Amino acid sequence: MSSKKDIWMSIGAGFLIVVVFCLVAWLPHHKRMSAAKADLAKVQAELEVQMTKAAILTEINNQVNDMTTVISQIDKQLVDRGELAILLRKLSSELRRLGIENQTTHTQSPEFFPDYTTIPLTISFMGQYDQADVFVRYMENLNYPIFVNRLSMQRSPRDMDKPIAVNIRMMVFFAPEGDKAS
Repeated sequence: MSSKKDIWMSIGAGFLIVVVFCLVAWLPHHKRMSAAKADLAKVQAELEVQMTKAAILTEINNQVNDMTTVISQIDKQLVDRGELAILLRKLSSELRRLGIENQTTHTQSPEFFPDYTTIPLTISFMGQYDQADVFVRYMENLNYPIFVNRLSMQRSPRDMDKPIAVNIRMMVFFAPEGDKAS
């Protein structure tokens, strides 16, 4: 019996060693691993959120760069209203250069806004389509901010060989009164 008792004692001691090992070593390690896995999942979720934010910031940065490129291409700035006479001379000279002599130009009263002043301007002339096209392209390349409100071209249906009547209504933008162009 004593050998049976020794076997049961050995089994009991082994079981006790396993229980003590579980309580002392495995259980705390298991709790730390579970906590570490939970922390890892939390950090990975936060990383995903931060990566999404970074992607949004990258997109915003790309948009800002695109806008900066567009803005840098715009070299027109508001000039002093006193330069209206210079603009009118340039437009008249270009029309004469194109061979158009019978031109009329009408300006209207300026409209004042806090950040700018606009002057409505109408130019009328008789010419060919290609002359009108060259003139509009010339206006696009001027260093003046101009907004064309209306461009009309009419040809007499009875005589297709006659020049077309071109009428251009536009707004010319200038610096507000008292401001000088920078």
